[in-house]
Amino acid sequence: MPDTAAAKKQRRGSETRQRTDQISLRLLPAEGAALHMLAKQHGHSSRQALILDALKPLIAASTQISS
Repeated sequence: MPDTAAAKKQRRGSETRQRTDQISLRLLPAEGAALHMLAKQHGHSSRQALILDALKPLIAASTQISS
């Protein structure tokens, strides 16, 4: 008998997405370019990844305070 777990198709994309809250951020072209450059320099795949990484300490501190 085939292993049912191995036979199941792996889920990808929106089926496994956990981040559903969105914000809109308007930037000057120079600001967007700077964020793109900083993301690359710091090994992030996107500007979003850079921003989330930079905000981790603030988010962690705010969740500890509100708990």
